[in-house]
Amino acid sequence: MISSSEMCALAGCSYRQLDYWARARVVVPAIEARGTGSPRRFTHRQVRLVRLVTDLAALGAQQGVLQRAFELAELIPEDSWSGTAYVDMSGNLTLSPPPVPAWAIDLARCAFPGRAPVEQLSLA
Repeated sequence: MISSSEMCALAGCSYRQLDYWARARVVVPAIEARGTGSPRRFTHRQVRLVRLVTDLAALGAQQGVLQRAFELAELIPEDSWSGTAYVDMSGNLTLSPPPVPAWAIDLARCAFPGRAPVEQLSLA
């Protein structure tokens, strides 16, 4: 299990941002905190999900979009975290280009360390 501090280092977000997302239920930890001083814990699989949320937030996606994208990204099978995912303005995530404007997210970039800068992502 991964602590919140470790998740921040791996996902490239601040502790304050991760805390806000967890409280707002944008990101759902594997183990919830039980009051002040009680740690949240995340799974290794959740690193890629929080990276995806971090990248979308950096591109300007709002809370509802982040939450929906997180929920749908949880459904992506382990062996499918490659290629491009598209997230539209409603937070719908697809693996093929949608007919509406959407952010293009490199799933392999979310899945592995040594990520490229976020400016490589674009609104398709």
